[in-house]
Amino acid sequence: MQSKSKPSLGDLCRLYSVQTMYRDVFGKVRRPPNASLVKVLRSLGAELEGLSDVTQAYRARLAQLKSRIVEPVLVLFDGSRSLPIKLEEHSDNKIVCRLRLEGEEKVREWVINASTQPVKDFTLRAPFDIPFGYHRLDVRVGDSTYRSLVIAAPSKAYQQKSRVWGLFIPLYALHSRRSWGAGTYTDILNLIKWASRVGASFVGTTPLLPFNPSAPFDPSPYSPSSRLFWSDFYVDLNTPSTLKLLDEGLRKKLREVVLAKRVGYEDIIQIKTHIAAKLAQKALKNRNSKIVRYIKEHPELEEFARFRAARESEQIKGFEKSVSQHLYLQALAHLQFEQVSHYAKRVGVGLYLDLPLGCSPEGYDAWRYSDLFVKDVSVGAPPDFFFPRGQNWGINPLHPEKIREAGYSYFIECVRHHMRHAGYLRLDHIMALHRLYWIPKGAGSDEGVYVKYRAEEFYAIICLESHRHRCVVVGENLGTVPSYVNRSLRRHGLLGCFILQLKHPQTIEQITPNTLAALNTHDMPTFKAYLNGLDITLRHKMGLISDQQAAKEREQRKQQIKELKQYLKDRGLLKEEHSLEDLLAASLKMLASSSAKLLLISLEDLWLEEAVHNIPGTGAEAGNWRHRSELSLETIAKDTRVRALLEMVAEARRSAS
Repeated sequence: MQSKSKPSLGDLCRLYSVQTMYRDVFGKVRRPPNASLVKVLRSLGAELEGLSDVTQAYRARLAQLKSRIVEPVLVLFDGSRSLPIKLEEHSDNKIVCRLRLEGEEKVREWVINASTQPVKDFTLRAPFDIPFGYHRLDVRVGDSTYRSLVIAAPSKAYQQKSRVWGLFIPLYALHSRRSWGAGTYTDILNLIKWASRVGASFVGTTPLLPFNPSAPFDPSPYSPSSRLFWSDFYVDLNTPSTLKLLDEGLRKKLREVVLAKRVGYEDIIQIKTHIAAKLAQKALKNRNSKIVRYIKEHPELEEFARFRAARESEQIKGFEKSVSQHLYLQALAHLQFEQVSHYAKRVGVGLYLDLPLGCSPEGYDAWRYSDLFVKDVSVGAPPDFFFPRGQNWGINPLHPEKIREAGYSYFIECVRHHMRHAGYLRLDHIMALHRLYWIPKGAGSDEGVYVKYRAEEFYAIICLESHRHRCVVVGENLGTVPSYVNRSLRRHGLLGCFILQLKHPQTIEQITPNTLAALNTHDMPTFKAYLNGLDITLRHKMGLISDQQAAKEREQRKQQIKELKQYLKDRGLLKEEHSLEDLLAASLKMLASSSAKLLLISLEDLWLEEAVHNIPGTGAEAGNWRHRSELSLETIAKDTRVRALLEMVAEARRSAS
């Protein structure tokens, strides 16, 4: 591995799986500055202050890698028994292998004579079948024992045969007569009831995880405090008795948030927190209550409640009361969400949940699993068409080696937390399984570095858990996507995404079954807003694009719409004289008739609402994640336009199947 000449910075980067160059969406080769490479290497554990330390750091890393007889994690796909091992010349020719299968106390043991094997790398072959699961392998060579997690998994994720369709709306935007300014778990339960009546196979929303505890308040569902708990913001507390607990000031505030056009998170949280403070003490004293039983069965809730209470107050006085309040709300959130989950499974309408890429550096996960996160680096994206300067998402990456040494326990629990309830799970930024764009502290978003991860180990976990929970997996493969990512999705049975707003209409012919098709995503304008260029106008107003760039994008948008209309006309889906409603119906029918396994329909598109939920690359100044839907749940259920469109979609899906 070591060259005869003096090792370069590039040589050291290869030992740490750090890319010294990449190709951007424009096809241009980019090389990160040496300063960024040095900082990233240091974050990964290299003893490196500057270029003069490269040789020493290279030798130290080489020695570290050579000392690994067995990798910390080994993957066995589809019943394989082959376990790779690395040996140099060794005095002891006997290799003792001990494998403890998941869920078994008994240890399987076998012995191999290394003298009959090649001197360097060779493969241990277990003398028995290894079932799917997480197993512990010990390999003893001489006086040393080396340990590894063996992940035995199917090579493909759980598959669904039929072509189905589902509905999507962010829960904060959904509202009903009984909700208080934003949707609740009761609202999504009622949406599922209605969805089952109109023939939908699943209902999707943005992540339902606890908010980032930062100040000022950040409502982004993609920078949560934790990926291991459900958000108590969506708890339904609307009962006659709870309303009596509000004083006149809070009653007035409640009336205001119910009538507001934007989600008033802070006011809603204040109202629900006030009620929880009144109810928690009494509820937690009842040992036979569902809430108390649930807390006993899930002791992790108390640690999370204590974390939240500690973040909110520096005073000891009232701390335990604050803990009780958070514990009560958390238990209630989990109980209400589980009710949604059980009902959805009973009526055959799957929950389409969303697992975000990461979490807030100030949140619970970053505190609880501190050793697994790289603190002096942020994750983002390199420059592209929409963001010429790149993006910094403000979340810390997981350390690629430390998560392996920890047996991926945190990642496994994040996946399980969602798959226990999801019939369908979207994995945000699926490219992260392969590599992540690291931006060192102090560097610009265009000065980031790609760091590689062990993708097959992630895929093994995802495939194994998806079969255990009978969950279809969707990988969000939008943005800068190397070709090998899409090949991996196909190889492992994950669905990729076809988003009409990002594609030329002719590419509809290339849609394959392993696809989720949709008009747009939560990061894009609704169908009407797209046609009117609202997203371009907003980005221009905020100074994200210049006058020249805005004009260019508007011309491109006109051309895209013209091509879409012509494509639909050529296939007899759209008449020469047509309305906006006709164009929407034709576009939906086109996607519904495709071979895509899943079709995801944004509810707000069905009544041509003009809205943008999120402008990527912006924060509080854009008012992201605060949009409330124009129609209430009760109105949606009675809307004849909505029903007619969904009947058309259902028929097109049946015909396509």
